[in-house]
Amino acid sequence: MTVLRRLASIASWILRRDRIEQQLDDEIRSFVEMSTADRIREGVPPTEARRLALAEIGGVESMKEIVRAGRHGALLDDLGRDVRYAFRLLARQRMFAAVIVGTLALGIGANVALFSVVNSVLLRPLPYHEPDRLVRLASTDQANNLTRIGFSYSRFLEVQQRQQVFSDLALSARHAFTLIGRGVPEQVIGLQASATLMPTLGLQPIIGRNFSPDEDRRGGPRVVLISRQMWRQRFNGDVSVLGQALTLDGAPYTIAGVLPDAATAFPLNHQQIWVPRPSELPLAPSQLQGGSYFFRPIARLKPGVSLEQAREAMNVIAAGYRTAHPGNVDAPSAIELVPLLDDAVGARRESYLLLFGAVVCVLLIACANIANLLLARFAGRRREIAARFALGASRGHVVRQLVSESLLLAVLGGVGGVLLAEWALTALAAFGADTIPRVAEIRIDPPRPHGLEILDTRNP
Repeated sequence: MTVLRRLASIASWILRRDRIEQQLDDEIRSFVEMSTADRIREGVPPTEARRLALAEIGGVESMKEIVRAGRHGALLDDLGRDVRYAFRLLARQRMFAAVIVGTLALGIGANVALFSVVNSVLLRPLPYHEPDRLVRLASTDQANNLTRIGFSYSRFLEVQQRQQVFSDLALSARHAFTLIGRGVPEQVIGLQASATLMPTLGLQPIIGRNFSPDEDRRGGPRVVLISRQMWRQRFNGDVSVLGQALTLDGAPYTIAGVLPDAATAFPLNHQQIWVPRPSELPLAPSQLQGGSYFFRPIARLKPGVSLEQAREAMNVIAAGYRTAHPGNVDAPSAIELVPLLDDAVGARRESYLLLFGAVVCVLLIACANIANLLLARFAGRRREIAARFALGASRGHVVRQLVSESLLLAVLGGVGGVLLAEWALTALAAFGADTIPRVAEIRIDPPRPHGLEILDTRNP
């Protein structure tokens, strides 16, 4: 209850300050008048009686200061006065304040922007269900200098039939479609994906449904899943979009559902549509049968199966594939398993970390220079500080005033840095969509308690 009373006292002081000040003034003046009247009755002249009454309490303003110092909100009141004085002081020294705030804003803004990139691209888990179990299957042939490239369709079928380490296995291929029939014809980027891709990632459509097994085969119905962005821009977010037609590459497709944002960032940014049947891509039969590094398989490890165990299983399958298909182009290549996050980031990890380290060093240098400027400024205020001591200011009050000025500069620089970082990230999203992985996920995250992160996006 003591803590609650203190909080209530502080809140009352903040919200009803004028009324409380008036009450304090009335009480002190009433006490002075009563003390004066008592002395007058004792035979003291009125003027002398009032002087003695004021001397008894040490003066009206002095008594007010004593009462204020005893309240729970006194520290907030003192801090408020220190901050107001700091504002007035910096307003008189605009050039000095501008240099300090600008330097801090540039250093903090660069660090916030780079850390947001590192956090979003490298540290934050992929927005899928249990993303640490997701891997990409890649072909690697060191003899021909081929590293982590795609799969042929025949090799995918071999893995699909013989593997026992994946709970889900899906296939996709990036493709540029020509969209006609809705304004000016335009090219949209999308995926031709197997019906198992969305369950493998642990996602579900926002509205509608996923591909059915009948649609995921040659000659099946033509359906399409569209992105949330396309749904909002072209269909105004209307739920009745389901069942409407889109003409892609001259063929009619029926809209079956709307993709969550996590799906449209896979495997690169700005995927607008998904269509089924990757085996029906416009490739020659020899490419489908003899080895074209065109397809991108994604798999989910079974519970209890480690990445090393899965790699050993893929080595066995690759050896069997070389024996069974000696004439295929991709027969000599090995099957490599890459965690999906590592595959998304690629070789950029070291460059991002190095750039972030360089920016941190720049901020440290800026802070050292600012500290020197502040020390030089404080040294030039010796006379002011000596005068304040002479007038009765305590050492703690003077130190608090100087700290308040430094904190005010730091806060202004921090706010400017966050605004600068927001602008930089907006520009980054506009110009780096094709070069920076996961660019759509880059943002400045507010701090939140541990354990509130939602990684299961099967129901976005």
